[in-house]
Amino acid sequence: MTQAAGQLRAILDEVSADQLVRSAATRHRIEGAVLALDAALTPQGSRIAPLSPVRLGASVGTVGEDDGVNDASGDHRSTIDVDGCDLSIRITGSGRPAIVFLNSSGGDGSEWNHLRPLLPRDTTVVDYGRPGLAGSAPLSGGEAEREFGPRWAAEQLRGLLARAGVAPPYVLVSSSLGGWILSMYAATWPEELAGAVMVDPTMRTAWPDEVVRRPVIEDGNNGGIRFPMGRSFEELREAPASPVARCVVVSSSVGRWLRDPPENPFYEPLTLDQVDELWQDFQRDWARHLSAIQVVAHSAGHFVHKDAPELVSLVISEVCCASRGDLPLQLSSRDLDEAGGHLASQLG
Repeated sequence: MTQAAGQLRAILDEVSADQLVRSAATRHRIEGAVLALDAALTPQGSRIAPLSPVRLGASVGTVGEDDGVNDASGDHRSTIDVDGCDLSIRITGSGRPAIVFLNSSGGDGSEWNHLRPLLPRDTTVVDYGRPGLAGSAPLSGGEAEREFGPRWAAEQLRGLLARAGVAPPYVLVSSSLGGWILSMYAATWPEELAGAVMVDPTMRTAWPDEVVRRPVIEDGNNGGIRFPMGRSFEELREAPASPVARCVVVSSSVGRWLRDPPENPFYEPLTLDQVDELWQDFQRDWARHLSAIQVVAHSAGHFVHKDAPELVSLVISEVCCASRGDLPLQLSSRDLDEAGGHLASQLG
């Protein structure tokens, strides 16, 4: 009990009242100390239970029939019909702005599991499955053979959030290919976003000869979206550059292609050194396009949110905190360094 109380006292002595209000990192540290105090002072049987998933149709909004689907982590999911396709969605917590995860190509939402416990407890957290993924129904009939660009996927996400009763503003958080969808959402409905975090987004322009060698990205193997490379890059290129308030690009570390080269040498005739440099150029291009702050991880690979969840959760928390006060986003270099990253640009 004495150690926990001393931990909390030291943190409070270290920061000013202004820092307490504005620093999400400080809030995380205080919350950890409070939890330690709770464990020390409260009998085991009467401790406050962790937040449980919100059942759709209760405090979030009515969404129709509940199918009782559970994902690999045991959390509850429900499905909602969006233009004839039943999409799976998981909503936990409550509070605004709502954090909405956009998975990587073929992702089922489990890639965020390392991150979820580190997020602010006073906000709604949403993840969903695109068609054929994470419990969502596959595209059927002729739609399974059609090709859809990221704009279509952004429209589908918007329809899902509306039907689920999750109201804007949102903080969209994407991984890899999900960045395409985030970008189109931001370009089309910027007024609905309180902020955005792109984790190592897929490039806005193709690798040399990639459109010829890989004309379509298959989003999963079972009726998922077929993203046409050429048309997708065209949509991204033609989308208006709508700066997103409080936007951050969190990039994998410099040299990660050299440390963990892909089994398929799709990048040839480029060398791995050239690929690594080109990937960082792609990340800077996204930051310029969205007038975003860029953060680069010290050592994380492509899935930064898996390798350095403290870094990504810190950025998300700061975006949420700033949006609630309608403040510009300010990231502390010290906090980022302790979490596993550094500021590469301050365009935001």
